[in-house]
Amino acid sequence: MTSYYLSKNTTKLPYNASTKPLIKNRRRSSSLLPPSSSSSSSSSSPNSQISWLKVTELLAQRLYTLGFDLVKAFPAQRYNAKVPIGISSLPTFGRNNTLAVVVANTKHFWEIFLAHLASESRKSCGEIDLDPNPIDTYTKSKIPQSVIEILTKFSKVYSNRTKASISSGIDYDIRYSFDKDKSNFVALQLLAHEARLAYYNRLCGLNVHEVAGPWIGLRAVVTFDLDGPESLEFPQHELPNPYSEGDLMLKTELSMILNNIPMVTSRLPSPTLSHPTIASDDSNNSPNSDAEKPERNPLITSSDIRHEWYKWVKLRDLAGGFMTDKQRERYRYSEEQLEYHYTHNKAVLKLALSKRKYEKL
Repeated sequence: MTSYYLSKNTTKLPYNASTKPLIKNRRRSSSLLPPSSSSSSSSSSPNSQISWLKVTELLAQRLYTLGFDLVKAFPAQRYNAKVPIGISSLPTFGRNNTLAVVVANTKHFWEIFLAHLASESRKSCGEIDLDPNPIDTYTKSKIPQSVIEILTKFSKVYSNRTKASISSGIDYDIRYSFDKDKSNFVALQLLAHEARLAYYNRLCGLNVHEVAGPWIGLRAVVTFDLDGPESLEFPQHELPNPYSEGDLMLKTELSMILNNIPMVTSRLPSPTLSHPTIASDDSNNSPNSDAEKPERNPLITSSDIRHEWYKWVKLRDLAGGFMTDKQRERYRYSEEQLEYHYTHNKAVLKLALSKRKYEKL
């Protein structure tokens, strides 16, 4: 199945050393035109002449420059077949295999996001204070821009909030991890699992990537009025747990957190704490994010995350116990990224920006 993993200066990991995506197990040509034979019921439509591989590849390349370095295409029907009752399905546009693309990021996102905040249009600390969630704002701005930019390579686009269509009949729909509206809400952790991007470990409430481990953030899913991967091409077996041998330790550790028992995994690295009690949840991949509310452990409250977030970092470290030292160095969030991820404290952003401004002097 086609996967896009984008990172620089990588050798042993399944990434290309350049910014171009590495296509694994490609079954179709990357040309603009797909093979003439197609099992989709919409194969006679003009849109069937647009390759989902090409759309996904171009989108992945563009999003990488904006910090979103994990992109995976999958048939929307795969998620719709598993979506819990009460949560809306992804649109299929009347197709049998509809292209959907999950967008996520690794540690790669942080420096690009900070550079955006430090740019001329965002340099005011007052703007940061007025923005309830700068990462959400950035995400909601950059992903639609990228989608439209890519679709304009095929036809003329006009946009209407998170939905748009183009003159040849292509529509798209974007749903974010922070969407709370019932009509737009998506169980993004389940979706990432069904898309085979990252295993959803329900013991700890984290998606765990085979290379980046639990150090990923799930941001959005984009669904296109285009034929996507065919069901027969998409693996039907369950996505394997990359660290099943750690499940017992995770279960024990989570039990200790919930029962307010001191942590026993002293061998795990501890983050630097500068504001451990100022908190609100990030929409990133964490045990209590909005993206996981329908499936989260009811014993875990927002207060648990806010006031003792460093314990959840240790749980996250444990979930990535299979990672090599080089992988942890490359993908584990920096201390400032960790703190902002769990506390959402604007002072962390301001300090990070000031530090980088001083380093440039």
